[in-house]
Amino acid sequence: MTLNNTLTDKEYYQLTISIGKAFNSYEAPVKSKHVRAAIIGTYHSNGGHAFWAIAIRQPLQENRITAWKFCHVLHKILREGHPLVLQHSMRHRTMITEIGKLWGHLNDGYGLCIKHYTKLLVTKIEFHDRNPRFPGSLVLKRGELEQIAGNDINVYFQLAVEMFDYLDEIVALQATIFNSITTFTVSSLSLPGQCRLAPLIPCIQDSNQLYDFVVRLMFLLHANLPDDLLNGHRERFRTLFRQLHNFYKQAGTLQYFVNLIKVPSLPSNPPNFLVQSDLGNYTAPVVVVPQESNDSDTNSVVDNLVDTSPELPERTKTPPPLPHVDFDRLLKERDELIRHMQQEISKQNEIVKSKEIEKREYENRVQDHITKINNDLLEAQQELTNTRLQKEEIELKLQTAPDLEEKVQAEEERAKATEDKFQKLKNMYTQIRDEHIKLLRQHGEVSKQSAENTRLLTEASQEKEEFKAKLEEIQREQEITKESLQQSASETERQKDELSEKVKTTERENLTLLEKVQDIESNKSAEIAELKIVVDKLQKSLNEQRESSMKLDGEKENLESKYQEMLSKTADVESSYQETLASLEKLRIVEIEKQQLDQEFEQQKASNDALSSQIEQKNSEYESLEIKLNEHLENSAKEIESLQQQIQANDEKFQQMSVNYDRVLNAKESLENEIQDLLHQQETLDQNHNEALEKIQKLELDLINQKIQGEAALRALLETCVKTSAKITLRAITESETPGASGTTTYFIMIAEELQDVLEKLKLVHGNYLEDNNKNAEALVRKVQATGHLISSVHEQGMAICNKSTNIDSGEKIANELREFGKSVSNFFESLHTTSKSDTVNPQINDMKEQLYKVTQMIGDLSNNNDEIDQLGDLVEKELSSMDKAIEDAAQKIVDMLTQTKTSDSGIKLEVNEKILDACTNLMRAIQILVQKSRKVQSEIVAQGKGSASVKEFYKRNHQWTEGLISAAKSVANGAKFLVDAADKAVTGESKHTLDIVVAAQEIAACTAQLVVASRVKAPRQSQNLQELTQASRNVTQSTGIVVATAKDCSQRLDEGQDLDFTKLSIHQAKTKEMEVQVKVLELEQALEMERLKLSALRRQNYQSME
Repeated sequence: MTLNNTLTDKEYYQLTISIGKAFNSYEAPVKSKHVRAAIIGTYHSNGGHAFWAIAIRQPLQENRITAWKFCHVLHKILREGHPLVLQHSMRHRTMITEIGKLWGHLNDGYGLCIKHYTKLLVTKIEFHDRNPRFPGSLVLKRGELEQIAGNDINVYFQLAVEMFDYLDEIVALQATIFNSITTFTVSSLSLPGQCRLAPLIPCIQDSNQLYDFVVRLMFLLHANLPDDLLNGHRERFRTLFRQLHNFYKQAGTLQYFVNLIKVPSLPSNPPNFLVQSDLGNYTAPVVVVPQESNDSDTNSVVDNLVDTSPELPERTKTPPPLPHVDFDRLLKERDELIRHMQQEISKQNEIVKSKEIEKREYENRVQDHITKINNDLLEAQQELTNTRLQKEEIELKLQTAPDLEEKVQAEEERAKATEDKFQKLKNMYTQIRDEHIKLLRQHGEVSKQSAENTRLLTEASQEKEEFKAKLEEIQREQEITKESLQQSASETERQKDELSEKVKTTERENLTLLEKVQDIESNKSAEIAELKIVVDKLQKSLNEQRESSMKLDGEKENLESKYQEMLSKTADVESSYQETLASLEKLRIVEIEKQQLDQEFEQQKASNDALSSQIEQKNSEYESLEIKLNEHLENSAKEIESLQQQIQANDEKFQQMSVNYDRVLNAKESLENEIQDLLHQQETLDQNHNEALEKIQKLELDLINQKIQGEAALRALLETCVKTSAKITLRAITESETPGASGTTTYFIMIAEELQDVLEKLKLVHGNYLEDNNKNAEALVRKVQATGHLISSVHEQGMAICNKSTNIDSGEKIANELREFGKSVSNFFESLHTTSKSDTVNPQINDMKEQLYKVTQMIGDLSNNNDEIDQLGDLVEKELSSMDKAIEDAAQKIVDMLTQTKTSDSGIKLEVNEKILDACTNLMRAIQILVQKSRKVQSEIVAQGKGSASVKEFYKRNHQWTEGLISAAKSVANGAKFLVDAADKAVTGESKHTLDIVVAAQEIAACTAQLVVASRVKAPRQSQNLQELTQASRNVTQSTGIVVATAKDCSQRLDEGQDLDFTKLSIHQAKTKEMEVQVKVLELEQALEMERLKLSALRRQNYQSME
């Protein structure tokens, strides 16, 4: 089959597998590779028809996890799938809503989440249907929002309302998800928690874009509508802002989202829409989803979808047969795609290289400009240093002229007046110079503009040759204006030269004036007159410069008027010269860049000034360091003096120490005399020590003799212990050679009788030991060892019999008696160890004998009841094996019937038989899985309950549970045979209806339930195998329901095909037919009551026979 002539059978099959794995019932997040395969499938099928054809066949109304994953995958496909998926999903809105209503009645956490998620999906589909220019991902370029709305304020208003509704559904869904996690205490790092949290990623992406759209729409609405009209919008926005802020904050703290998405952050306060300037401060939140690494090529994404996660058993689907695939064509297409991608990559590399070259050229230009500026700065700094040197020279000259000081003091008043006049002249000169610089700049700008206009007009003249004849007059006028501009430019250049000459003359005069000012100090009286003359000359030159500046202003105005006339003449041509305007814009940009460079130059100059100030600071610091160095030298001199004083003090101390040394020598001589006295005392102590050693040697000889006697006694006792231990060991070896006797009542009775004899002999040996004053210990040790060994053997064999006993009550009683026997044994050994009186040991021996006698009697009575249950272990394995074989044979027979009916039947009968046999096959597979799980649970029960005993002994001890297990296995085997027979009758036509299959399916489901109950009785509650068995039982129940529903449906279809045409009957015939049908109904009802009585009688008989 093909879908939309774009999806092959293989692609459709692979898409079915991917979507089925994405919708599995395992409580874990959907794998990205399955979602990616579904999204790619929408592009292969050019829409969402293939996805919906597969999705509606999934058990969305049967499993809540499947419904939840369906909502998540659909949301991802609506966002990232083919654009037509939104349009194709409109017809399925009712189904999505019904799924939400169905699961909304559950209170297990997923029900309400599914309900809110379906509402969100329907809202998204309807929003894109009303606004088709919005893509599914809601990502728009700058300006597209205004284009979509058409700058219509009514559309803005309606869009804001719809986006508010959209955000309300997102907020409601996230609140429900977090509430379910909190209520059911699910961890975000566990698989169930991640299954709930995974759909929040597309919700965060949608809400981020919607929030940005709403903010921009609100600013547009407030710019065009009164504030009172938008009170409702503002209140609704504030509510959504708080909810989204809490949502992003809560999601950002979860470890699960760290590697999956970068959650955006909102400001603490919402934007103020009443102030339009706040839009400039607004920054759109950014959400970042890391790109997933592709393990293989896009064309083979679906081929490599292998789900290795542990998933629960799902509904088995019968896949369609795979068609033949042209792999050569696929390889050629892949190679072509690779070549195309390589070409694209090479183009992109070339573009990147060209961009890098442009970047390097621009960097080189900037670097050259910076070096030029630095050179200018260096020149300026050099000039500054030269001026400083000149200033210092002048100061030195003034300092070397002491004779002039008296003259300076005498003519101080006249000098002050001269300085005031000089300052005024200087200020006037600076003003004139500034005005001249401004005029020069204006002249430069005018010349530049004229040059640019000349170039533009020449280019325009070349283009105007292709226009009509009416443009020739305009060209002539432009040539005239060009000539006038050239004349004006030449005149301005000439005037510029004159002004520059005047400026040079004024600068020369200024230099001469400065020289004269330097000579004023030597001869002020003569220079005053000359200064007046100079001032007059400067005043005249100033007046001349002012007149020239006035002339320049007039010429400037003339030039501006001519320029305005030229602009008025060229205004008619501007519409046809858009390229010229574009070039002018570029020139303006260049001018702006020039201004920026000038600013950078000023900044660099300021930085140089700052550096010079820093140099001055360094000089001051250097001076301060010199001062500190001098201080340090003074301090070091002081320290040297103090050290010399210390040396003198040390000399005095040395003299005192020499005196003390003499004293020490005297003390040494006295100590040597004392040492001689101590040596004499040591000689006397050595003599006493030798005498003590002789006494110790005598005592050691006596001790050695006593040790020899004790060793002889211990050697005799050791020989006795070795002989007794050898006898005990040989006995244990002989017992191990006959392992069948261990744990039997006969063996226990034999050991008990022997223990009775040993206890009696022990009583006599203990009495003899006490009479001999504790000298004859060998016989007592021999009997005590034998007694201990026999007591341990009795206790071990008795507990083994208790553990193997099928009569639990008797086994517990015997175990209690053995514990009492153990207490009496411990009392016996304690009395034997602590006392040596026979009147305390003999009662303990008698007590042990009585306890041993009771235990022997109880074990003898128990041995008569264990012969009937010896064969239960073999019977269980036999019945379970026969059950497995019966189920396998039944499944194989159903498969054979399916292949046979495909070859022999056709039409409705073939369809009915295929449905019945498919349902039966699924039921038998579920039963096989159930039996396997029950065997695992049974093995776990036996392994935990048998202890050190064997499996057969465990079955004998739990014979009632074992008999129930055998009965359940027989029932399952018989039910499987009955189901096969019923299916065979239904397929071959021996049965007129399919009720036999319904009864057989229900019967085998009941038998498997008995098997589950028998396994659940002894299994631990926290067992993983028990949970898997319970899930398998649910699958069997579900498959049984499918069999029953299929049988009834098929029966109804067959009956519909056999309906009579009552339109051709007459009234009499119809009435007669009605009476016959009523009689048949009464007969069938009576037969139904009789069959029900028979069924109840048969069930009672079966229950009695099972018991």
